[in-house]
Amino acid sequence: FLLFSFFLSGSLFAQLSGTYTIDKNSAASSTNYQSFSSLFKDLNSGSRTDAGTANGPGVSAAVVVNVIKSSGPYTEQVNITAINGVSSKANITINGNGEVVQYTATSSSSSYVFRLNGTDFVTFDGLTVKALGSSYGRCFHFMNSADNNAIQNCDLQMPNMTSTSNYNAYVSITQGTTSPTSYGDPGEDISIIKNNMHSGSNKGPYTGIMVVNERSGTIVHNYNIENNNIQDWSYAGIYAYYLMEANIKNNEIHNTGSSISGY
Repeated sequence: FLLFSFFLSGSLFAQLSGTYTIDKNSAASSTNYQSFSSLFKDLNSGSRTDAGTANGPGVSAAVVVNVIKSSGPYTEQVNITAINGVSSKANITINGNGEVVQYTATSSSSSYVFRLNGTDFVTFDGLTVKALGSSYGRCFHFMNSADNNAIQNCDLQMPNMTSTSNYNAYVSITQGTTSPTSYGDPGEDISIIKNNMHSGSNKGPYTGIMVVNERSGTIVHNYNIENNNIQDWSYAGIYAYYLMEANIKNNEIHNTGSSISGY
């Protein structure tokens, strides 16, 4: 009876593992999601927004998600919370294939396209992310101990940004949802590698990458910010506040077009 109960209860809770796709032009199914929001809702809560079969919550092994080429753009705002079962081996990789995810933020407290809110072990690779607001925008925002995550080979754009408010950045690693200088632990072991960050003819965000940690203590966050092109910002290419042992090297940081001078 106990053995029967164990297998019965185990069958009630599915988890993701293996390979899936994101393609809004194909039918939702157990292996295809029509949006990023539907994928991460399934990972977070075991439900979906596209009427496809739910596989979650959580993962039981490594997950690879391939965004189908020429299937975008995807216009959505994605808030990702903690995902059950993730680890260094059971991680999640999003292969963007150059597809576009875009969103126009209308307030400082929700000025993001992707927010990793306590999310661990997720890698975004080869995705184009556009924060389209003129006053508010972050392509990625990490907060609430979002550990072991990576953004690599991505194209991060803020083509309409004209505001010089300090909460705007291509990548924000800070507890602040409005003021970026809200001290705390936004996450550890975060890698930002080989990305292109630019805004075109407008002045761009306040800073390219904003990092703010605790005001006191001895936590080593192990950030790796390397080989990025960071351009079109109004104050600083990288703004780093209260960091310990961050690896920041080989980044090309510059202003072009109508951007004002910065540091």
